[in-house]
Amino acid sequence: MGSTAPLLIFYARNDALGVGLLRLPALRAARTAFPQSHIVYGTMGNSSLTGVLRKHVASLIDDFRAVTPLSAVLAEFKPRGGQTTLVDFRTGVPGLLVTGLQLIGRGVRYEPNFAGYMLSWRAGVRWTLRPEHNAWRYHRLVERLAGRHLPFDHRLDVPKAARAMARQLRGADQRPLILLGGNAKGNKFMSDAQVAAVAGNLIDAGCPG
Repeated sequence: MGSTAPLLIFYARNDALGVGLLRLPALRAARTAFPQSHIVYGTMGNSSLTGVLRKHVASLIDDFRAVTPLSAVLAEFKPRGGQTTLVDFRTGVPGLLVTGLQLIGRGVRYEPNFAGYMLSWRAGVRWTLRPEHNAWRYHRLVERLAGRHLPFDHRLDVPKAARAMARQLRGADQRPLILLGGNAKGNKFMSDAQVAAVAGNLIDAGCPG
């Protein structure tokens, strides 16, 4: 890559639709915090961010490299002598440790999704636990790079066709309609208590019960 702009790489294992949605606040925060950076998003497998969610990240990501090894992404984009940062969304202690060791001496700042941020701890920085939920974890990685709090923007523009279908499902009833994403694994479903909490929050916000 011939650009002299700082390089910011995000790398993930893969992005199912739900995971891709959870990454959006972090990517928006990155573009806000680093407007001059060349941002590349790479994955080991397929990514919903290059498919159904593409329009939501088109202004946030400069280049996508799905189904591409991290080594190939670095070889293609890392500028000689330039500033390079890698945010690693992947999990798994052995893999992150190996990646961290491989990057030593290569001029890459490494910010992995690792417990307690121990692989990216720096002297003078207060040790903190990761947030409980993944969306906040991804967002916190970007905040650590920026050294400041950043907006957590999770909003989506709902297509007109989707709104029309929701109105059709709801019928004449004016109560809010809560749509839950399905998942083959039972432990991924929202519990009755979680659904009730969402409904309660909507009612508290003034929506009809």
